[in-house]
Amino acid sequence: IFDTTIKDIKDYFKTEYKSIFIKPAEDNKLFDGFVAKSNLDFVKLHHLDENIKILVSEVIKIRSEYRCFVHMRNLVDMKHYIGDFTVLPDFEVIRKAIWNFKGQPIAYTLDFAITDEGEMALIEINDAYALGYCGTHPEIYCRILEDRWQEIMKG
Repeated sequence: IFDTTIKDIKDYFKTEYKSIFIKPAEDNKLFDGFVAKSNLDFVKLHHLDENIKILVSEVIKIRSEYRCFVHMRNLVDMKHYIGDFTVLPDFEVIRKAIWNFKGQPIAYTLDFAITDEGEMALIEINDAYALGYCGTHPEIYCRILEDRWQEIMKG
């Protein structure tokens, strides 16, 4: 994973033809991350300044992906996101990720993928203030949102 700009990635596609995944580096709600296969894929970003920083990573083949809901440093729910729901993540890897996340907010999600090679990959971390429902139990969802909102308001 590295950071660059929209302009630099457009220049990359003038000589390279390998697909890459991009997402905003600073304002994570600026646009949804996507796989870029050529400069044509940047048409959807035409309204943005080309000097905006983006994160770039290689494209991985995802066999299964799960959203892991974390509240007060505990895994409280997990929902299948895409792929084969019978391919489960390694819960010890999830627990270690939670334990090692320094300065974590009171509530957030970790999105983990299991690749075609059977390896786990952390796809992204989402702050609870911006979470979608994703089918988690309503009481868990509301508690996560409320506690994170209270934490934000306390500064």
